[in-house]
Order: sequence, then structure tokens, then C-alpha cells
Amino acid sequence: MLEEDLTAHFRIIFPLFENGESTAIGNGGSLRDYDHKLKACRILEINGSNEDGVFGLLNDCLSGPQTPEKAKQSSFVALDVRKKRFNSFDKRPNEKEMPSILVLTEFSHWEQKSQNMIKSCLDKNFVIDDSVIVEAFESFEEQFGADFYDKITKDNYEKDADVKNITDSILNKYQGKIFRDIEDGILKKIVIIDGNVEFIS
Repeated sequence: MLEEDLTAHFRIIFPLFENGESTAIGNGGSLRDYDHKLKACRILEINGSNEDGVFGLLNDCLSGPQTPEKAKQSSFVALDVRKKRFNSFDKRPNEKEMPSILVLTEFSHWEQKSQNMIKSCLDKNFVIDDSVIVEAFESFEEQFGADFYDKITKDNYEKDADVKNITDSILNKYQGKIFRDIEDGILKKIVIIDGNVEFIS
């Protein structure tokens, strides 16, 4: 049981994991301390107090209204490009010439309706697992300190040897297979073979 003094700017995280376990994480803890996949999560933020009690805000940290908008935007882009190239909105079986590919993170945000939309409009939809993202963030934080997030850019990957080494080491560890296909759940890597995009499991 969590026993800590509640003060202004205190927060408590209430995660529910996919294995059914739940807990409460105080100010000194982090979701990064847990290996389980997240199913739902809320954060109680304490903003102040008086003699009658405390002032707090309970935030729902998962699925929000932005997710359907992201699904629509990515789907409309794929449809628009396909229409201009092939004069048809319809997906073509085993598309090789110009596959539309969407890569997602934080997949727990994506409710079924949004998943159905991208599946019907895009050729391939992949997820990078939270564990890989956390591993990358921890490696960057260890190398660059608290301001590591600013290092995570395409430009830095091309110009900063340390950024490239961290990124490549993670990719090599998983043999490039960091893209989980949401259709079959299999990890795959994306490669170019004879000018065609291939997905290798």
C-alpha cells in the first residue's frame, strides 16, 4: 500500500497492466520500473491543499479524442496518394509498387474503431512495442542526461556518431525486427530488395 505525504506537485500513477495486475506509484516511482504491458492508466496530480482537503486533478492517460483524428488523417493521406497514382482508392492485393505504411507507438491509445479504419485504408500497419521505446529512451538518457529527448532527431542520427551508435545497437540487437504487424502480431523488419519494399519476419 502506498503511504506518502501528499504535497503540492505530488502525483500518484494508477496503472492497470494487461496481465490484470494493478498498483499505485508515488512521486519517487516510474512506469519504467515495470516490465508489464500497460492496459490503462490514470494519474492523480495534487495541486494544493487547505484545512478541508487537497486540490487534485485525475487524468486519463490512455485513449483520447486525438486517436480517431490521427486514424482519419493517415487514412486520408493513403487514399489520396493511391487515387493520384492508381486512379483508385481501393487497396491492391500484395502491393509492391507503392505500399502505404503506418508505424505507431503507444498502441494502447488506439481503440478498435481507429484500428479498423487504418487496416481498411493502409497496406501495412506496424507498432513499435513500448519496451523497445523505453529501452531506447533509457540508453539515450544514460548517454546524454536529462535533455536526451532533444537528441532524438533524424538530423542527429545522420550527424552525431553517439546518436547513430545507440540507435544502430538497438536495431542490431533485434536484427531490425522492431515492427509488429497489427494484422498477425509478428515482428518484422522493412527492407528494400530489387527496388521493392519487403517485410521480413
